[in-house]
Amino acid sequence: MDADILRIILAVLGALIIAGLYYWEQRRRQSREDEHAGEHADRDRMVLWGEDLDAETGADDSPRPEGHPSVWERDDQDLAADAGTTQPAPARPSRGRAAPSSLDLVRPDPEFAGVAFPPGPMLVVLHVAARAPEGHFDGAAIVLAARIAGLEPGDREIFHCNLGDEHHTETLFSMANMVKPGTFPFGAMADFTTPGLTLFAQLEGQPGDPGRLEELLGTAHSLARDLGGELLDERRQPLTSAWEEGMQKRVMAFVTQRMAEEEG
Repeated sequence: MDADILRIILAVLGALIIAGLYYWEQRRRQSREDEHAGEHADRDRMVLWGEDLDAETGADDSPRPEGHPSVWERDDQDLAADAGTTQPAPARPSRGRAAPSSLDLVRPDPEFAGVAFPPGPMLVVLHVAARAPEGHFDGAAIVLAARIAGLEPGDREIFHCNLGDEHHTETLFSMANMVKPGTFPFGAMADFTTPGLTLFAQLEGQPGDPGRLEELLGTAHSLARDLGGELLDERRQPLTSAWEEGMQKRVMAFVTQRMAEEEG
């Protein structure tokens, strides 16, 4: 083979090898750039998805409207935190699922044997007042204590202890704000405070009234314990065991008189 032809062949092969190396290096660089671009694109998509998710769920940094979410939508753990306790108190056993105890044998105390009760129902009133130094109950603490005591928000913007089911419900007694007009702002309890609560029952002289009074007294003691409050009678004097015993006797006598009137 002629030497000149051999040099031409080697030169062409060298050029082809150099061109191949150059092409391979360019492809490798392009591949790296595409990989980095893909990573950036993935990060961009993640950011966009996060923004879209926030938009769909309503999560943003804009200030919330005035007020707070309703405390009724919150669980007991959150309410306990707002009420200043680490854990919610254990719930009282459900009351009001069975009818209040009735009188198998009416034997009123001789002290009330000659008492003539005026026409109409008997109103029993108790108060749970806040102690110093706070001097008030917070709305979150009231809601939590009401839940534990089995009280439910209802008509007239006050709490009720209800008996019954979805077909028929009877109110055993109610709880109002001790401050006039006696209502609770159920939509804004997180911002609410009050110096006390008023529990009341309207007795009609029925056999179940002594059980109704027992439930009322039990709930009042539960609220006073859970809220750290003080029990007061209808005159807003400290509640005593003597007052409770006397009221129980009075209710027994009231029921006896009403039953006798119905029979007569």
